[in-house]
Amino acid sequence: MAFSTYAGLLGVWLPSAAMQTGDANFAQDFAISAGVQDSLPPILEILRVVDPEFRAVPHQTDKAKVVAFVNAKGYRMEFLTGNRGSKEYTGKPSPMPVLSGASAENLRFLDYLIYEPIRTVFLFREGINVLVPAPERYAIHKLIVSSRRRNDMLGRLKADKDLTQAALLFASSRENAPRQ
Repeated sequence: MAFSTYAGLLGVWLPSAAMQTGDANFAQDFAISAGVQDSLPPILEILRVVDPEFRAVPHQTDKAKVVAFVNAKGYRMEFLTGNRGSKEYTGKPSPMPVLSGASAENLRFLDYLIYEPIRTVFLFREGINVLVPAPERYAIHKLIVSSRRRNDMLGRLKADKDLTQAALLFASSRENAPRQ
């Protein structure tokens, strides 16, 4: 969803095909989650207020943990956390106390992506204020993750979309760069 906010932010037209997504990812820092004494109501309950069809999706490697939720139309909502540690944590869910039972998928380079986020508006009805990664960080992160995708059909499709989004953001940045 972050990519869809960049057209207005950068003052450029971005093709709608590059903006289409079937998921929403939310970054959650483990240290903050562990240190906060508060917690949300169960995520599934919150999602079912919006769409009663949402269901929890067990993690691939640890079926007792949930990092994602999906509705009947296939829209996926997922929590991510940075993996700054050993590779042994990659692919394993991390419990997030603030999320009331939900966990987060460990993702390399997430800390780079979400460093110094920017405030912008998601265009929906009156507009929704959101924090998103800076577009240049998003583009670089897309280059990194595209090279690490699985080599199956879905992985290749996602990698192609990653590269398209990165190229569009780099081109937009070049268009908006000060002339010398």
